[in-house]
Formats: sequence, structure tokens, C-alpha cells
Amino acid sequence: MTLVLVMAATAAADPKKPPEETTVWVGTFIPKDKSPCTTGCDVAKPVARPGIVRVLTPSEGGTPASGFVMIVQPVIKAYGSGKVDKGVVTMVSFPYDENRDTDNNVLVLRSGLKAGLIEPSKADVAAIKTTLLAKAEELANIRKSVATLEVVGVDTDGDGKADLAVTYGCNAWADGSCQSRGQFFLARRGLRWVVIE
Repeated sequence: MTLVLVMAATAAADPKKPPEETTVWVGTFIPKDKSPCTTGCDVAKPVARPGIVRVLTPSEGGTPASGFVMIVQPVIKAYGSGKVDKGVVTMVSFPYDENRDTDNNVLVLRSGLKAGLIEPSKADVAAIKTTLLAKAEELANIRKSVATLEVVGVDTDGDGKADLAVTYGCNAWADGSCQSRGQFFLARRGLRWVVIE
């Protein structure tokens, strides 16, 4: 697998090895305008909008995004491309979920990297839920918080297996119920999954 990510797990990497090139980043699509949802807001409703993608600065000293990139929003099956200029990609048109505006985060992939959307295996979904329960403090290790989690896989090397995963569902649990909904981004690391920071 050629995928290289910057995440908390890199802190445990061999300090003698030179840092590897970052090829995947997380960004946020910010539409120029949007219409707030008033009813039936649980179902995705992608609508093409002009706007920008703000690419987040990698943690752990990773390489910032630059040049031409592919923008992928797996939850609503949206693709786009553009050029990073000072951490921003201007989008003439990109699908935005009018109903669920908490799923507006995107993967930003180095140009030339594959991005096939696939359904992750049952084993991967189970491993992803286990990882989130253990690592995402916002879920308070409550199994019910991931019961209805939507999970979409991204195959970046063409082997038919998910290398990245994006979720949509509860992202904050407290007082016996879900307090808010949103996304988590994960990457496969051998037989396990890690949360992309």
C-alpha cells in the first residue's frame, strides 16, 4: 500500500527514518451559499454549490498540501479537483449536503492517487467501530453511540479493500443520548484502523 498519512500514530514511528511524503489530508468544504434544512434533515441531499475547500494543516509536522489535488466526499459520493493555494482550493461547483451540514468534511488526496468508493467489509466496519469507541473520547466508549454509524470505504491502491474510511453518525455522546452528529476519518494500518487527526 502506497498510502502515507499524518496522524497521531506517526509519533511512534522510527525516529531514524526520514519523514515520508504526505499524500492524504482532511479538509472542509465551505459553500458560498446554502439553504438551511427545516424538515426531513436525516437523509442526505447533495446540491452542487460554488465554494472553497480549506485544507487542514497536518499534525505531527506533516507536509502541507500543495499543487493539484483530488477532493473526495465519500458519504455523498462526491468528487472534485483543484489546486491548493495557501491552504485553500477554490471549487466552481462541488456537492454540498443541504440537509446534513455536519458532513461537509472531505478527503484531500494528492493528484494521481486512486480513490474508489467501496463498501467496507463487515470485519472492517467492526474494527472501525471498536477503534472509535477506544480512541474517540467524544463517544464515551458507549457501544450504542456507533450502532447506526454510516461507513464508506476508499480504496487507494486498487486492491478492492478499503484503505481509508469516512463515517457519519454520532460524534458526541453524553447523558444517555447522542448530542451531535458528524464525521470521523480513519486509515488502515496493517490489520488495524487508526483515526486521522
